[in-house]
Amino acid sequence: MSTATTLAELRAMNEDDLQNQLDTLVKEVFQLRFKKSLNQLENPSLIRKIKHLVSQISTVLHEKKHSAAQAELVS
Repeated sequence: MSTATTLAELRAMNEDDLQNQLDTLVKEVFQLRFKKSLNQLENPSLIRKIKHLVSQISTVLHEKKHSAAQAELVS
């Protein structure tokens, strides 16, 4: 799973790292859902936790892109 879990840590990361982490977590959710369908998943709540982290990372990426666009408009 991920090392960055708080929003402050996520906001401190750059966009490339966030995108890489997002891609990794989306793949992990897919693998966990596959294991769940085969009844091989020991901790089903892990899917929910990772999906929550995926949404947090997506939000931070959107904030960064939006703030960069705003800064471009101002200058």
